[in-house]
Amino acid sequence: MHADNFAREDIILNPSPSAFSVCFDYGCESLENLSLDDEQWSQISALFQPPAVNASQERRQIRRAIALFETFAGKKTGTDHDLGGTFVISEDGSHQMDCIDESTVSANKSAPIISPVHR
Repeated sequence: MHADNFAREDIILNPSPSAFSVCFDYGCESLENLSLDDEQWSQISALFQPPAVNASQERRQIRRAIALFETFAGKKTGTDHDLGGTFVISEDGSHQMDCIDESTVSANKSAPIISPVHR
């Protein structure tokens, strides 16, 4: 992947549990590079045990893993209080996520990090 696929040039392009980017504040205005500790990674990995026996089960495992991943990242960035819906302004107006921010976390970061766990 190239940086022109993302909202910013400074996004980590090869994410791993020890280094990944999280965007927030609408349109990737703010960016933090984060990492998961061993305990957090262990909790995510455990969601893939036992291994899925069908596609529906695998989608459920991935959905739960991404949710947990975003919970861990949210506590580090303050986005764990993100209000649902694009362009919803919070009381203090900060640490909210629009569709660009969310897609950077979900599709471009957490999925590549999580998918090798269940193989």
